Amino acid sequence: IKDYTQFLSRRTLRRKPSAIRKLTPLSLIPGMISLAGGLPNPATFPFASMNVELLDGTTLSLPAAELAKGLQYSPTPGLP
Repeated sequence: IKDYTQFLSRRTLRRKPSAIRKLTPLSLIPGMISLAGGLPNPATFPFASMNVELLDGTTLSLPAAELAKGLQYSPTPGLP
């Protein structure tokens, strides 16, 4: 299913996006520093890396740069 509109109530369909959320894509412009969305400085995250072991024994490793992306706020529709 690509269009979930049929499952939404009339009230939900009348909702308008938040003005702040509409600005979020602008923060993705290289060099843009946005103070509007309250995005935390990734340097303040208390993690250097993360390793997770799956039930099948596979280990997933997230280095600092990838972890910082994962812990940061992102556009509401998600990342591509």
